[in-house]
Amino acid sequence: MTDRLVVAVVPQAPVFLDLAASTALAEEIIIRLAREGAGLVVFPETWLPG
Repeated sequence: MTDRLVVAVVPQAPVFLDLAASTALAEEIIIRLAREGAGLVVFPETWLPG
């Protein structure tokens, strides 16, 4: 039997220069994708503003 990992890559843009809103959006995206079967959700490295 082969184990399978579903990886989701997020192409959606964050909320421009808004850390709190981008974090909330990321949480919504992660929850939705996890419900759809993703075991790993990947965002671009600069998705959350500093």
